[in-house]
Amino acid sequence: MRSVRHRIALGVLIAGAACSDDSGTEPTGPSGCVPLTALGTLGGDESWATGINERGQVVGTSTTGSGLRAFLWDGGVMTALGTFGGSSWGTAINDSGWVVGFSYPAQGGNEHAFLWRNGVMTDLGTLGGSTSRANGINSAGWVVGSSHLPGDTIRHAFLWRDGVMIDLSAPGDRDSEALAINSAGQIVGWRQLPGIDPATRAFVWQNGMMTELGTLGGLSSEATDINEAGRIVGSSSTLDGSGSRAFVWENGVMTELGVSLPSFAHEAVVPRAIDSNGRVVGYLEWINTGRAFVWEDGVVTDLGGLEDLAEEVTWAHDINSAGLAVGYYGGADADDLVGAILWDVSCLSP
Repeated sequence: MRSVRHRIALGVLIAGAACSDDSGTEPTGPSGCVPLTALGTLGGDESWATGINERGQVVGTSTTGSGLRAFLWDGGVMTALGTFGGSSWGTAINDSGWVVGFSYPAQGGNEHAFLWRNGVMTDLGTLGGSTSRANGINSAGWVVGSSHLPGDTIRHAFLWRDGVMIDLSAPGDRDSEALAINSAGQIVGWRQLPGIDPATRAFVWQNGMMTELGTLGGLSSEATDINEAGRIVGSSSTLDGSGSRAFVWENGVMTELGVSLPSFAHEAVVPRAIDSNGRVVGYLEWINTGRAFVWEDGVVTDLGGLEDLAEEVTWAHDINSAGLAVGYYGGADADDLVGAILWDVSCLSP
């Protein structure tokens, strides 16, 4: 799974479960399917959906009456997953329903990556520093993310498996982060280049070897997801400096996807996920606004939104092989509320 960009400050959450059934749906689309479902909240005003598995279970984060809480949404019911005493964020989920993310302790302190399984939230520890965050999990329960090293000046990508957190970077490397992992144990993310600030390179890690994927001609790139076939998506700067562009990497070749929407000017393309069919979801970004998209076989489609805001903004973060995608919506104004949503991409077909 993927890393998350947040638009609000993290709060303090008091332990205790909550659920909400105030989700709503848009009118049906082709063949009677529902193109968009609002997932509701845990009793607060805002929510963010960031991951979905093949069973249609959704993970994310919601405000509550007392702070932020990671949630699991399943069959219309949103359930809080608990915390280490403070707030928590849910980031990814595997097909067994195991959830990863990060949580803060009570009375302040630093966040630690967690694995939630069968109702129990486990602290995954760190690479010797004060903080860690989990971004992805595969079918075997292997978890990836990033953690600070001793001294808290450098953070490295990690793989957590069988109770042990492994540093994926070499000693002396600068910052790196792992964002996703597939069932074969292939891991993708980014690493900072030595001596060039702030250039980064997308990488794939497998069997102890980290391989850089290159760029689309610019200085920096980032890999955000990998599917079961080993196809990788991400973003890269370009030689002309015109902003970041989406790419797919396969068999050693990086190809630009050519994502654009005529109705939305943008300076960056941020692909977040790729499913087993090769469909890509993400968002086009312009200053503080964005529009969610799905790319399939060279065709880019605006996923749309609830259309209850004058200038609605949408972000898509994950998609499963059935074409169910998740993300969130809001407004261009920082005061506009944000809500988790579920799209059915099949409803976009004529």
